[in-house]
Amino acid sequence: MSNTSESSYTGVNSILHVLESGFPAVGGAEKQVATLSHYLNTKGIACTVVGPMVDMDFSSDKEFDSLGEIKIRRIKYPKIPLLGSVFLLLKLIFYIVLNRKKYDAIHIHIANNMAAITCLVAAFLNKTTVVKFTGWQEIENGVLNRNIQSVRIRFLRWCLYKANFYHAISSTIEEKLNDNHFAKDKIVRLPNAVDTERFVHVSASVEQLKDQYNLHNKLIGVYVGRFEKVKAVDSLIDAWKQHFGNREDVCLLLLGNGVLENELRALVKKYGLEKSILFIGFKKDVENYLALADFGVLPSEHEGLSNTLLEYFSASLPVIGSRVSGTEDIVTHQKTGWLFEPRNIPELVDRLKQVDELEREKLHQMGDDALAWINQYAGLDSVCSRLVKLYKNKAGETV
Repeated sequence: MSNTSESSYTGVNSILHVLESGFPAVGGAEKQVATLSHYLNTKGIACTVVGPMVDMDFSSDKEFDSLGEIKIRRIKYPKIPLLGSVFLLLKLIFYIVLNRKKYDAIHIHIANNMAAITCLVAAFLNKTTVVKFTGWQEIENGVLNRNIQSVRIRFLRWCLYKANFYHAISSTIEEKLNDNHFAKDKIVRLPNAVDTERFVHVSASVEQLKDQYNLHNKLIGVYVGRFEKVKAVDSLIDAWKQHFGNREDVCLLLLGNGVLENELRALVKKYGLEKSILFIGFKKDVENYLALADFGVLPSEHEGLSNTLLEYFSASLPVIGSRVSGTEDIVTHQKTGWLFEPRNIPELVDRLKQVDELEREKLHQMGDDALAWINQYAGLDSVCSRLVKLYKNKAGETV
C-alpha cells in the first residue's frame, strides 16, 4: 500500500455517502461504502451513510444507527408504487438540506433516482458531488444505456450532468460515460478499494481448515460470490467436470449462497463431483479460505468491478476471469491470470488446463505479481487519497 502523506487528508472533515440500497449489506456497492468509510475515519474524516430502509434480513429497522464509527440514517417510506418513491426522495431532500453544514462533500453510490435528486439539491447548495457508477445495472437498464431514451432516464441523465465528478470504476464504464455525453473533464477512473493488509495476516485456523476439508497436497481453486445466474457458476461446474472430472488431487471451494444453491448442488451431484467441488457457504472470514487456494475463479456474465477479484489479488491468487467490465482491466492475461469470454465453456476448460499444467512455483509467482499490482492500483490509501482530492475540488480543477 502506498504511503500517502497525512496532509493529503486535511481540509475535509466529513463526507455524506448516499446509497440507494440497504446498509450494511453483502453487495459490492455496500461493502465499498463500508470499506471507504472505515478507512477515511482513521484519517480523521467522519462518514455518514444515508439510504432507504429496506425490507431485507440484513437491514435494521432503526432510522438512526451506526456501524462502528459510521453513522447511518435510514429513510422510512411507504411501500407503495410511485408514491413511496416520491416520499423517499422528498425526505432525502429534506435530510440533505437540513444537515448541509455537517458535511463537506457528497459521495453518491449507484447512479439512479436518489443520485439524480441529490445532484440537483447539491448543485443548489454548492456542495461538491462525486457520483459513482457501480456496474452492469446502469449499463444494461439505466443511464449508461444510450438506447434507453424514456422520459425518466433522460431526466436522470440531466440531473446527473450537474455532478462535479463521475467516479468510473472500470474502462467500460468510462467509455459508456463518454458515449452518453457526460463531461470528459468530470470523469475520473478510480477502482474500488481493497484492504490488502487484511489478507496478509490470516488466522492460524488455516491448517485446521485444511484438515477439516481434506485439502492437503491438492490443487485448490476458489469461487467467492452469490449463486445467481449472472455469476455463471453453473458454467464453472461444467468446465470443471470436463477438465478435472472426479480427480482426487484437485478441489474447488464454492463460498457463498443464493437462489441457485440447490440447483448448483444438484448439478454437482449429477456429475458425481461431491468430493472435488465443496460448498462452503457464506463466510465473513473469507481471507482464511482464500489462504487455502492456489487460484481464484470469477466466471460472471457481467460485473462493474468485482470486490471478490480485488480480494483474490490481495490474497496473492492468480485469477481465471471472464472478459467483463473491471476484470479485463485488472487481470493481465498469462501474467496475473487468464481471461475468457463469458459463458464460453470450452475456453474456460482451456484456462483450467493451463492452470493444471503450470508448475506450482510459477502459479505462486503469478499470485505474487497480482498482489504487487493491486497494492498500487487499488490499495486503500491509494484510492482514498485520490477521492479526498475530489472531495476538495470542483470540476475542471486539478485532481
